Amino acid sequence: MKTIGERIRQRRIELEMSQEELAVKLGYKSRSSINKIEKDGRELRQNKIVDIAKALHTTPAFIMGWTEEDPLPDSPTEKEMNLIQKYRSLNDEGQEKVDEYVDDLASSGKYKKLNTHPMADEETA
Repeated sequence: MKTIGERIRQRRIELEMSQEELAVKLGYKSRSSINKIEKDGRELRQNKIVDIAKALHTTPAFIMGWTEEDPLPDSPTEKEMNLIQKYRSLNDEGQEKVDEYVDDLASSGKYKKLNTHPMADEETA
């Protein structure tokens, strides 16, 4: 069974997030705080568990080890979350242009990943 620190590190890496980025999200002054938490979760204050779970797009239950599997395995990466925030900041016309551009890119085949998510195939079928 993984420790709290190992679960935090695993989830951070899955999201392609650096220790520095997680530290900023949690209000720590440097990545060394995250490094300590990942090495020894015992120093993790209870009130930070919910904040860490939110920053890592998972649940406190997963962080604590009460569930073995991450209930949100297909959570967006940090990069994807940034794109979502930018998209939401656009007006209706801007969002429509993004939608059209993404549709064009996806339908061209040139930019498609070889291993797409199964749900994506169901939507186009």
